[in-house]
Amino acid sequence: MWKYIVRRIFLGIITLWFVVTITFFLMHSIPGGPFDMAGLETMNPAVRQNMEARFGLHRPLYEQYGLFLRNLAIGELGISISYSPRTVNDIIALKLPVSAKVGGLAIVITVFTGIILGIIAALRQDKLPDQLVKVFTALGITIPS
Repeated sequence: MWKYIVRRIFLGIITLWFVVTITFFLMHSIPGGPFDMAGLETMNPAVRQNMEARFGLHRPLYEQYGLFLRNLAIGELGISISYSPRTVNDIIALKLPVSAKVGGLAIVITVFTGIILGIIAALRQDKLPDQLVKVFTALGITIPS
């Protein structure tokens, strides 16, 4: 059992690394940069260079990637560009309780509804309530949130 758990954790870490790596390089492959937003196009070149130096964007891509992975591993997500001078960690800490509350409530409602509908479908197999539960379930899975 422990071998299975360790293997799953290892595969989860590898999958997470792949997703982070692909996201990093895809974000660097699109045209433009973080300072090309509306209102920042007319930024003074000296200010732009200082901002790029502050966020490490003047470094080669492999150095940016290594720094990104190191900071991600220690949980240091840096300064927010949109909400400067606040850090991303501060913003997450501020928003996490509300998100966790909404997510937890959604899980409770989903589990409760799923158990009730499962009982109804099991008690009325191959009858109209069972068919309606199947349709409702299929719609719930296929319709995007």
